This record gives sequence, structure tokens and C-alpha cells, in this order.
Amino acid sequence: MIRINLLPVRKKAKKSTARQLLVLYGLCIVLTGIGIFYLWQAQAREIDALGKREAQLRTEIAKYAKYEKLVQEIKQKKEIIERKKRGDSRASKGQGPDGSDLGPDQPAGAAGEDMVSEPVADRRAGGYRRRCEK
Repeated sequence: MIRINLLPVRKKAKKSTARQLLVLYGLCIVLTGIGIFYLWQAQAREIDALGKREAQLRTEIAKYAKYEKLVQEIKQKKEIIERKKRGDSRASKGQGPDGSDLGPDQPAGAAGEDMVSEPVADRRAGGYRRRCEK
């Protein structure tokens, strides 16, 4: 007797072959290489742009270098003028008001000078004058 199978036919599972894995592996390597190359080129472009910007800034700094020197000279002149206005020209040279040399730890007004400030001395003199006039 003939046997007839009425059940649906089972599909056989496809085996992944070594060839398919090798193609997938090669594709991954190619894509990774393309990504690395792109990032490398992007970094190179950025480095070039920054180099150009640096050169541009250096030329701009060179333009203003002469002005910086002028500013330093003006500051020095300003300090000299301020010292002359205050009358501290001797104190800045390390001399006291009477011309004696000051030590490194000695303040400018401590070289044998009367320690009474000028406004107090003026008040005392004014009081003395008032008493004399009476």
C-alpha cells in the first residue's frame, strides 16, 4: 500500500554559511574604515582652520604691540608725575625727607622727622597765634 503524507512539508532551516559571515565581516571593516577616514579629515580641516586663525591673530597682535609699549611708557610717566605731585620723589629713591638713607624696613617718614602731621602742626600753631594775639 502506498503511504500518503497529508501533513505540510517542514521547511529546512537555512544554515548561515561561512561565506555570508565573511561578507558581513568585510562590510563592517569597510564601514569602520570610512568612518575613521571621515573623522580624520574633519580633524585635519579643523586644525587647518585653527592654524589660519592663529596666524591672523598673530598679525593683529603685531599691529598692537607698538601701542602696548606706548601704554607702558605712559604709565611710567604717570607714576613719575603722581610722585612729584605728592612730593614723594625722595621716598621712592630710598631717602627720607631730610635726605638721610632709609633702611629696608624703615617707613618713609621715620628718618628723624617730627612725627606730627602737618594739619595737627598747623592747628597747634594757629592756637598759639590766637593766644598771642589776645
